[in-house]
Amino acid sequence: MLFNSRILTAIIVVIGVPAVVVGYIAVMDWLVSKLPIGIRERVRPWLWAGPVIVLLAIYLVYPTINTIYLSFLNRDSTQYVGLQNYIYVFTDSQSLNAMRNNIYWLVLLTGL
Repeated sequence: MLFNSRILTAIIVVIGVPAVVVGYIAVMDWLVSKLPIGIRERVRPWLWAGPVIVLLAIYLVYPTINTIYLSFLNRDSTQYVGLQNYIYVFTDSQSLNAMRNNIYWLVLLTGL
């Protein structure tokens, strides 16, 4: 059964995703062709940037905001603790050591 679900997933990815992209391009191009010429040039870039902006909001902006929100809650996210988590992280010697090592890696690896 697991093998069949993997095949189905592969088929969906290999055939379905390109089909959706081609369908999106075809439908949007058809819709834009119905617009007056002056508006076409202003709308066309947004048809390409729009899906990307939506995906960025879903996969980057929302998780970032949710992580910041969760950072003000306790371990099991049941009680608001304010800045206690930040105070702990920036005063605990092990946390500071870990952050320092990460900064070293970031600077040295990027620099090299």
